[in-house]
Amino acid sequence: MKIESVFLSVCFAVIAIGFTGCASTASSLKAESRISQLEFKFVEPNAEQDLAKIGLMTTFKSYWQSHRDRNWSLRFSLENLKQNLSEKFYVAYYDKAWTLKAVSVRGVTPGVLSTGISLALTFINPETTKETVFEAIEIWTLVGGRWMHEVNDPLLTGTK
Repeated sequence: MKIESVFLSVCFAVIAIGFTGCASTASSLKAESRISQLEFKFVEPNAEQDLAKIGLMTTFKSYWQSHRDRNWSLRFSLENLKQNLSEKFYVAYYDKAWTLKAVSVRGVTPGVLSTGISLALTFINPETTKETVFEAIEIWTLVGGRWMHEVNDPLLTGTK
C-alpha cells in the first residue's frame, strides 16, 4: 500500500512536469531517444493541432520523451519549480520511476499564458511488467516566453 502511494505521488509529479514549446528552443529539445520513441496518441481530434498552434508540441513531446529515456536532467530543465529544488535531488527522486510506454492526450484547453492538458499515461510496473494507466491533468505556463511544466507533486513543491 505504501509503495502504491509513493508511486502515485511520483506519477502525479511526472504528470505535473510541463511543456515548453518555444521556436527558439525547439532544436535544443530534440534529443535522440536512448530507449525508443515514445508512443503519442491524440484522442481529441483538435488536440494535436491546438498544441502545435500555441507552440507547445515540441516541448510537450520532449518532456515526456525525456521520461521515457530517463533523461531527468532534460526534464528538470522543463519544470517550473516554485521551490529551490536542486537538479541532483530531482534526478534522484525520479531515478526509480516506472517506465513510460505511451502518452494519450485526451484534451487540450489552450490559453494565452497557461494551457491545461488532460492525459492518460501508460506505465509499466517493473516488478510485474503489467501496464498501468494513470489519468491526469497537467498545466503548462508561459514563463519568459517558454512553455514550462507546472509541478504539482507535494514532495517537489514543498507543500507536504
